[in-house]
Amino acid sequence: MKLSIIILFIVILIFPIQISFGQNQTDSQIKEWGSIGASLMQEGKFFEAIEYFDKILEIEPNNVNVLILKGKVLSETKRYSEAFSIFKKALELDPTNEDAKKQSYFAINHIRLIPITNSKYLGHVVLQLRNSQGTLVSVFVSDALGYLPHEITDEYLNSSPVKELVKINGQKYEKREFVETLHAKKSTFIGKAVLGYDKLGYDIYPFDVLPHGITIEKGDTLRADWTILKKIN
Repeated sequence: MKLSIIILFIVILIFPIQISFGQNQTDSQIKEWGSIGASLMQEGKFFEAIEYFDKILEIEPNNVNVLILKGKVLSETKRYSEAFSIFKKALELDPTNEDAKKQSYFAINHIRLIPITNSKYLGHVVLQLRNSQGTLVSVFVSDALGYLPHEITDEYLNSSPVKELVKINGQKYEKREFVETLHAKKSTFIGKAVLGYDKLGYDIYPFDVLPHGITIEKGDTLRADWTILKKIN
């Protein structure tokens, strides 16, 4: 009985040491991969750098520093949509990370909005400009909207209630309506109207329209009525 107890004690004592040693090995390997990835990044070998960052993220998928490094590499290779997704994840894990916020802002502003034609969206916007006395000055109506080709566009829509379900040519859509108003504090010129929200600490615009320029005088009010339809699969 005493021999059994001694053997059991030795096994218990050794086992945690083995676990600790294995963990130290992993930490050392992660540091080595990170160092190699960063060096490759500085040398402009971006695709090779991503391979090392991905190795780390397979083990530590929530490693914010490595996520940011990978996002920067994706931005350098003009893969802005993928980069934004990476920075967005980093910010969700660490909302106060200023580097992730700065990099995500850079990435999303390099994603070009594309026409909603042949997409899963339909849209309509009415822009009404009134002067300081409330008199209607001009009206602009368009279905030629642009949209941000990223999953955050759906996230934006899903954050707002569905007004109703509609069917067009046999296809069902979720219908949402948005109203935005601008009260001009000074005279200005607007070349683009945008629809969006404050996300990740700055404004993101999933939809826009080009009204060929609207001149607004101080005291004018510009009202935008947006209707967005999203296809239901």
